[in-house]
This record gives sequence, structure tokens and C-alpha cells, in this order.
Amino acid sequence: MDNTFILSLLFGIQYGSEQGDNLATISFAAGYVFHPLLEASVGIGFMQYDPVSTTTLFVRTKGVFIDGRWSPFYFAEVGSSRVHSSFYDFGLELLDTRGGLMLHPGFGIQRRFRAGAVFLQMGYRIQRAELNYQVSDFWGGTLEVQERLTYRRVTVHLGVSF
Repeated sequence: MDNTFILSLLFGIQYGSEQGDNLATISFAAGYVFHPLLEASVGIGFMQYDPVSTTTLFVRTKGVFIDGRWSPFYFAEVGSSRVHSSFYDFGLELLDTRGGLMLHPGFGIQRRFRAGAVFLQMGYRIQRAELNYQVSDFWGGTLEVQERLTYRRVTVHLGVSF
């Protein structure tokens, strides 16, 4: 699959939530295979965390270690995200949300076919986010809170590329 335009679709789960929730992710990437050791692509992904979800634009690199039907590979994603809040009304008034840097390195194995591949990958995602909100206090006033969050999750994805 040298010098080939490629489209990839990935579905996965993130493990590592403090509440024990394992939340879904989905991403789509389009790129080019320059050499089996180097595939470069850009993509968009949707990741769920608690209490936010993110839409992330990222750049992905991927390379195959052994050019065969069954091949181990590495990958790395770097991107920037937009945060969507999932706060339910606990007396909170959401003022602002900001996304941040997303890093996602990992490894996997793929099975190549004539017109594409199916792969299973495992990685470690670091995602930053910032939430600003107001909380009603005991005396009838409000308290402004700024949370800077860093999510760290182990990820497992099943994907297809063609």
C-alpha cells in the first residue's frame, strides 16, 4: 500500500475514569501512505469524558514494522479539541469551556486485504480541558470556579482503512 490515499474509521473505548465509566470514542482520518513505515493523515474525533465530551482535530502518523498480511504498527496523534459540557443542573451555571491539547500514542496489529485493512490498536490518550462555572453558595451568593482538567485514558480501538 505504498503511495496510496487512505481513509480510516475507528471505534473504541477509553478506560480509566474515576467513576469506572468506560466511554466511547469514534474518529475518522484521511491521509496518504508514503511508505509502509510512514502514513500521515488528518482527522476528526469525538471522545467522551465525564462531565464533558470533546471534538478533536488531529494529525496522525502511523507506520508498519513488518510489511505483510499481519503487521504490527505504531501510531501517534496530536491535536486540539473543542469541549462540550455534559453538566446536569446541580446548581451550576456554566460560563465557559475550553478545549486543549490532545496526545495519543500507541501500537496495534493490522490485517491487510487487497483493498484495505482491519486493525486493533491500543493507546494512551492525554486530553486537556478547562471549565469555568458558577455555583450557588450557602449564603445565597455565587462562587466562580475554574477547573483545569487533564484526562488520562487507556484506549482500545477497532478500525478499518480503505
